[in-house]
Amino acid sequence: MKIVFKFLKYAFIALIIAVFVLFFFRCSMMDDPDVMTQILPSEAMKEVYRQNGDIEAFTQLMVEGTITQDGRFYTTGLIIVPETNELIITVRYNDSTLKALGEEYELSEVFPGEEYFEYYLLDSEGNKYSPDETVTHRKWRYSYRRMRFSGVDIEKYTDLAVCMRYLGEDDPEAKPFGSVFAYHVDWSRKDYKLTSTDKALLSE
Repeated sequence: MKIVFKFLKYAFIALIIAVFVLFFFRCSMMDDPDVMTQILPSEAMKEVYRQNGDIEAFTQLMVEGTITQDGRFYTTGLIIVPETNELIITVRYNDSTLKALGEEYELSEVFPGEEYFEYYLLDSEGNKYSPDETVTHRKWRYSYRRMRFSGVDIEKYTDLAVCMRYLGEDDPEAKPFGSVFAYHVDWSRKDYKLTSTDKALLSE
């Protein structure tokens, strides 16, 4: 009887440890890579930094961790630089998003890691902006796109949205496969403080 009790005791302890390990592993996989949240400097930003030793930028907490209603896309790492009219943001999606894409467009197969979307920024007046620079990353089941958009006069618009359009879509008037807010005039702003990595990138 004692042997059975000891076995159950150690089995229970092992189960608890396994649950905690799985939980922390899951959390680490969900963390966004640093490269997907740091600044993506342009020559205009570097010039401002060289002259002033700093850059005035802000983010909006309402945009951080925003997920589309259908759960297909998630945004993080928003940085808006009004002085140079630039916006930086990261879009993340799970492999399940590609599965939904395949079902909607009747694709025989989709391959995680390959590019299926055209990304653009849409302002409240209907103007579209293509990214000047895009950095891609893949972690576990997640695909990341960190993008910088230029020529965006943030004070002129009430809102901005990042749109994801399927590259195989033939109808130019079709709605994007997904879209998520990147800025809204009514949401509070929070000053963005440059990190040591940001400063190093701006000094290159």
